[in-house]
Amino acid sequence: MVTVIAILMLLVCFNFLLKQTFGTWKGIAVYTMLIAVFTISTWKIAINQSRTHIAEWLASEPIMQNMAVILSIDIIVQLLFCMVAAREKTKMPQAATFRQKIYYAILQWWPGFAIFPVVFAMLVECIFGLPGLSFSLIAYVLAAVFVVSIPLLTFLLRRLLGDRDVRLEMLFLSNLIVAMIAVVATVRVSTPQNSNSPVNWFATAGVALLLALGVFLGALIRYIKIK
Repeated sequence: MVTVIAILMLLVCFNFLLKQTFGTWKGIAVYTMLIAVFTISTWKIAINQSRTHIAEWLASEPIMQNMAVILSIDIIVQLLFCMVAAREKTKMPQAATFRQKIYYAILQWWPGFAIFPVVFAMLVECIFGLPGLSFSLIAYVLAAVFVVSIPLLTFLLRRLLGDRDVRLEMLFLSNLIVAMIAVVATVRVSTPQNSNSPVNWFATAGVALLLALGVFLGALIRYIKIK
């Protein structure tokens, strides 16, 4: 379970940085300072936590379901952004209505809420991993690391990936992966572990058939549109 949560946190961070590659440097600066202020202002809450509390949170079904809801909101907004951004590129800029421009601006500037629990978890891990140091010093140093690393990693992602369409596709696929992992994490908590339970091969085959049918129909529709 810890491994699943760690992978989920890494993907949330990656999605946040990848989303920043579509914004302006002013927007990146605002989000960076927001995360830095959040880190500094929550260290008093972080020191009251413990590894036992964190383990209880991960094993709690209501907490994991609430986290899944937060992730779902973020994922829906990010997927909408990808679809709207892909559509806007196919249109002439002057053809977009004022309402469409407002929608696109809101989706583009949406920072996402999932990054804040991840930042808080990183702060807690740093506090427990660096005993003997001042808690406030750890918070300020971590905030400084965020101030430097977020713009730098955003710049590197923009330079490495380059093409805007590639970044949109990667953001879309990465959010789908986050959605699947969130479902797995929630089901793993709420479902009793029973290694002797039989596998429903009929249901598994049905799901695989539906996926194959969806892929075939999508490829067929794309082929028809291209022709």
